[in-house]
Amino acid sequence: MNQENPLNPNLRPYTPADFSRVSDFLIAHFQTDNRDGNWLQPTWEYMHSHPMLDESSLSRIGIWETPQGIVGVANYESVLGEAFFQQHPQHTDLKPAMLDHTEAHLCGRTPSGEPFLRAYVNDFDDEFEALVQSRGYELVEDEDRPLSHLKLTADMPRPGVPQGFRIKSLAEDNDLRKIDRVLWRGFNHPGEPPEDGLEGRRKMQSGPNFRKDLTIVIE
Repeated sequence: MNQENPLNPNLRPYTPADFSRVSDFLIAHFQTDNRDGNWLQPTWEYMHSHPMLDESSLSRIGIWETPQGIVGVANYESVLGEAFFQQHPQHTDLKPAMLDHTEAHLCGRTPSGEPFLRAYVNDFDDEFEALVQSRGYELVEDEDRPLSHLKLTADMPRPGVPQGFRIKSLAEDNDLRKIDRVLWRGFNHPGEPPEDGLEGRRKMQSGPNFRKDLTIVIE
């Protein structure tokens, strides 16, 4: 890319100041049913508040921008070895450069030291699928990242709970130890959670849009 031409996007590394700018970018270009193909903004926020995030590698994320703002982002979610692609609808020609960047900066390493990269491609993006296949990528069935949505109607019945149970939000009771235990057991881990898990639960509530009143549990 010609960085002297203001019409061409410039590539630079991600900085913490870009968090809100990328959030605004994802919101601005969202299309119905996620046909834009980008992450939903809550996914971007979830990434940054997740305790498993490799924060030391955030500068490896690539940001493409013009004087008008961000037009592309190539990022991982939690650790190196995975690549996700966010793009402006008028800059789909960035795909080859974005893939180049991820191959150069976002690869992980196998235990034997070999580089690897899982590049996530939307199932409706035939052009990008052809590009990654031309570079030797292969589809891995059990590594997909499906999204689904439920259309709500005004006449949906109010859900009930069995006797002895009740629905409440974290605005009523935000006991991190209880939250840590139910999530630990909910992912089929045996026994009690490790003692150092509370800081991770606290971090997951640190996102700027996290709301205790919208985080629901059943007791």
